[in-house]
Amino acid sequence: MKFTFAPESKPLAGFTIKRAIDRGGFGEVYYALSDSGKEVALKLLQQNMDVELRGVTQCLNLKHPNLVTIFDVKTDRDGDHWVVMEYVSGQGLDKALHQCPNGMPMEQVRYWLSGISEGLSYLHSRGLVHRDLKPSNVFRDGEVIKIGDVGLSKFITHSRRSANTQSVGTVYYMAPEVARGRYGKEVDVYAVGVMVYEMITGVVPFDGESTAEILMKHLSEKPDLSRLPVHLRAVMGRALEKDPQKRIADIKVFKQEFERALFQRETVTEIPDAAFETFAATAAPMSKSFGSAHVSPSSHGQGFGEYSTLIGPGIILFLIMLGGMVIASAGLGAGIPLFLGLVLIMLFCGGIVLTSIFGRLIFTKGMAAIIKGPPPLSDLWDKKKKDQTDASDREYRKQELEETRILQEQQRQYAQAEQRKAREEHRRKLCYRRALTPRTPRSISPQNRFYDLSVSIVKAVICALVIMGGILCFTDGAVSRGFWSGTDLTPFALLTFGTLVATWCVLLVAKLTEGKTFDNSTRRIIWLATGVVAGALIYLIQADVLMASMPASREMHLGLRPLFNVIGPYSLILGDGQPSLIGYVVFFGMLFCFRRWWWHADSFRPRKFKVTSVLTTVFVAYVITAIWAFPVVAALSWAAIISSVVQLSAAWIPEEQRVVEIKGVRQ
Repeated sequence: MKFTFAPESKPLAGFTIKRAIDRGGFGEVYYALSDSGKEVALKLLQQNMDVELRGVTQCLNLKHPNLVTIFDVKTDRDGDHWVVMEYVSGQGLDKALHQCPNGMPMEQVRYWLSGISEGLSYLHSRGLVHRDLKPSNVFRDGEVIKIGDVGLSKFITHSRRSANTQSVGTVYYMAPEVARGRYGKEVDVYAVGVMVYEMITGVVPFDGESTAEILMKHLSEKPDLSRLPVHLRAVMGRALEKDPQKRIADIKVFKQEFERALFQRETVTEIPDAAFETFAATAAPMSKSFGSAHVSPSSHGQGFGEYSTLIGPGIILFLIMLGGMVIASAGLGAGIPLFLGLVLIMLFCGGIVLTSIFGRLIFTKGMAAIIKGPPPLSDLWDKKKKDQTDASDREYRKQELEETRILQEQQRQYAQAEQRKAREEHRRKLCYRRALTPRTPRSISPQNRFYDLSVSIVKAVICALVIMGGILCFTDGAVSRGFWSGTDLTPFALLTFGTLVATWCVLLVAKLTEGKTFDNSTRRIIWLATGVVAGALIYLIQADVLMASMPASREMHLGLRPLFNVIGPYSLILGDGQPSLIGYVVFFGMLFCFRRWWWHADSFRPRKFKVTSVLTTVFVAYVITAIWAFPVVAALSWAAIISSVVQLSAAWIPEEQRVVEIKGVRQ
């Protein structure tokens, strides 16, 4: 492609051309430097100068981060007009589309659409319409999206008709009314709709062998929306309407509806029959009287049902307590401490269960009684009128139920048809889903956090005791030698209670920080502090509660010689071979800091339980003991058991239900 001016030429006083950028229908664009060193883009007007100059004059005073700024209009010694514009060094949308021939990931589509909508909204608020939106006029400058070539912008008149009927714009992105000389905000919305369609599918909605053929398709044919995901077809269809009166008129509205439709996803939820009957039964009396409220009995059962899952763990804990009584009656040295510990755990978990079940119920019912007060005395003699109202309500409910059944059948047929289309479309093209991971920001109510935490704490007790029972009963003693000898179960009790303390600390901090955004360093500091607290508590349990000691044999260290036995004046290992307070604090602090424990306990983690996470935690614990002195057998056992118990007890939401969770449907 040949350009009029070569590099290092100075056709315009004060500017030096460095290279040519592009050539369009209105002229040539060059990258240039001013005499003071400022980077600019120079546009030489060669065709339709009157149209371009009018647009440039209107846009000289526009200032917005999502618009390419026009600095000035100058004339050279030959009488040619030059537009001095902001230079954008980033990639254009056209090049980004070429890199994604099968369509962009949805995150990139949202990113480009956000910047385009902000710039266009500002332009429309000033009474201007762009008229030439296309991928080659949209750029990315760092992290900011900018719309260029605003020189073609035109004021929107009341008649919404151009002073001339010359078609301005690229035919692939031209709204049907442009061919008749009509320019409103809907022209830009149509062009953005075409670009979004192209970003998602990789192709434009209307293509042909000639300009006339493409223009006729814009005027007469409907776009093929089957290429789009099901949840986006409605909003994209409104953006590509032929009639500007039916089309989305505001770019902000289009962007908001597009974002809202993204959360609909590909799945279609079918409404059960009971839901329609309940709605029909309650809608009639509510529509007739705003002062009365009817509550379905099933709603109370449903509210209690979610807490009924705690009954099973409670029974298991009761059986475990009976087992502790048997151990105590056997006369073992550690039987009474274990029995007392199990009783305390039982009381603690029982308090959590009762608070979860009845605490909110008592509070809400009490507040409702205080606010509403006693029922009016008129209810005592108003039963006859109420019976008449109930009869009419029953008739109305019957009619509503029939209508809802018909509506339900229509919705089921529509849902099945849409699902068939979606499955066929997924077979033909690659679908991009937005992964919902522990990094995904989301809003979780305090009630849900407390409920999930209480259930996880009870599950952690059960899982920990089951694992400890397996170690006690089904191993050959290789693991257990590091914790007790003979009939002394006190060191084994230390392993059990240490596991529970560390697990509860992980579950508590993970649930409090779940869904919140932290940078990596802040999150590591939080978990370092959590590990320090957990290590200190475990040391207190060993020294002051159980008064237990680990065997000081070399088997506890597996012959490993750590790099550091002291930190400053403080020793990590005491004279009798037991870990000191500093030893516990350092080990658990480093273990919690170096591992991503929030991935173990987050409800959006990839899988419920991963063996690789347990093995990685064990490896990290081994590395820590190789650097700072700590009994290796105890360290590896705690690492494996804590990682397993946390994953098994923490709440987990399957991927297909996470969209519902993040939309806040869960109450």
